[in-house]
Amino acid sequence: MYYRYPLVAACLCLTFGATAKAQSIDADAPSARPAIAPGYPPQRGYPLPQAGYGYSPPGYGAQAPAPSRAGAAGADASLGQGTHLLISVFPLFGYAHTWMTLSSPRLLGTTGNGSISTSTSTDRVAFLGNSNSASLNPALAFDVALPSGITVGGSFSYGWKGGDQTVTFSTGRTSTTTTQSVPSVTSFGIGARGGYLHMFSEVLGIWVNLGGSYQLQRETQSSSGAFGGQTQSETSASGFFLDSNVALILSPVRHFAFLFGAGGSLMASGSMTEKSGGTTNVEADVSGGVLGLAVGLLGYL
Repeated sequence: MYYRYPLVAACLCLTFGATAKAQSIDADAPSARPAIAPGYPPQRGYPLPQAGYGYSPPGYGAQAPAPSRAGAAGADASLGQGTHLLISVFPLFGYAHTWMTLSSPRLLGTTGNGSISTSTSTDRVAFLGNSNSASLNPALAFDVALPSGITVGGSFSYGWKGGDQTVTFSTGRTSTTTTQSVPSVTSFGIGARGGYLHMFSEVLGIWVNLGGSYQLQRETQSSSGAFGGQTQSETSASGFFLDSNVALILSPVRHFAFLFGAGGSLMASGSMTEKSGGTTNVEADVSGGVLGLAVGLLGYL
């Protein structure tokens, strides 16, 4: 039919050509592109990785690693990890064997000096202190424990014991009442030490200490008779000690532990004086030491 009407055919060809060109231009425009290519099924996005599978691709955020045992050291770390302040009271109760030797006591106010030596030894068991033996008085100690296990600190102790007693002497129809004071014993100690602490587990450990201390013990007694007479005597001993002890640590809960220890102290140098009525009667050099077993408490921050 088109060959019969050449003008119409030409117009139709021009029309179809322009329409095809416009469709081609529209197809190249980004806004006109189909979201889904024809002939392909709809595409779905991949699901995000789930936590716990151990894989976090870039862009989704890496999962934080679990804190290591070393990284957990801090204010709430177990004993033996990190840096801690140790506060201990030792001994609370225990047993001590003490020996002392007075070498060449000098008898003042007399002709010449004495040349004899006197040795004594005692065994004592005490609960919450015994001023008759400074080594059994509870000592409050502060130590710093470093991550390496090294500990550095010091201790302080104080004890006092005394009282009065009334003694009545009867002879036939007469009686005499005398008030006497029980010997008043005051003891004081201060020391410094360094050691090593190691925990086998969070519950069980060991703590070894070496150090030095100064101890002073003074005993005074006064008595008064029926005629108003009064006599006061004083004996004091002091010395520098070399100390060592080892303690088993049992920590049932965090920040608290029991100490089960054994140790000893050796007097490096010491002296003793006796006074009566304010006058020094005897002076002597003292040597001796202490061996003991004890139980204490430990807290750490």
